[in-house]
Amino acid sequence: MRGPDGQPPILYSAGIRGTGLGFWKSTDGGVSWTNYRVAPGGDRQDFYPPVVNPYDPNHLLMTGHHMSLIVQSMDGGRSWSAVSMADGMKHGDGTALIFFIDTGRADTTTDTWIWTAEGGGGKIGTWRTSDRGRTWTRVNSNEHGQMQIYQPDTRGVVWARMSTPPEMAIGPAQTATVFDGTNFIVLTANWRGGLWRFVE
Repeated sequence: MRGPDGQPPILYSAGIRGTGLGFWKSTDGGVSWTNYRVAPGGDRQDFYPPVVNPYDPNHLLMTGHHMSLIVQSMDGGRSWSAVSMADGMKHGDGTALIFFIDTGRADTTTDTWIWTAEGGGGKIGTWRTSDRGRTWTRVNSNEHGQMQIYQPDTRGVVWARMSTPPEMAIGPAQTATVFDGTNFIVLTANWRGGLWRFVE
């Protein structure tokens, strides 16, 4: 997230293991960090990295690690509340990731999210909400777990998977997409598979 008026960028992080548990925020480009308690997790502080509403930098979403839990912050991570989930989204492993879908409008993007479970043989699948989690609709049986989506524009097309070489074991833990003026470039850091670069 870029800082206002040339200020250092605001950075967000979360961790599922080690000393990085919980939600972390830096307002000075990563020089210093503040840890915030994610109360809806109870005694658990293991969360996947937050996603940021593209129209509201204070609106964040995170999922819990093995918790069947979605949390939401409207104040940049200082406080969190649990988001309701459909019964079909809750499962024994409880691991999933969530993303905002950019509709081209601030009001509907704020309400529109897509959630996908870790691989479970298609029993749980991918779910969508257009009312900020009050109701959910199962859209397909795709399951990915640790992944990211790519949305090139606001026309409603969302990419969640591409063919990968077998050396990319388990798939991406985190992915970033950039445009160099000529090509779209995808960089992925993979579980036990190293760092990969794809140029379209």
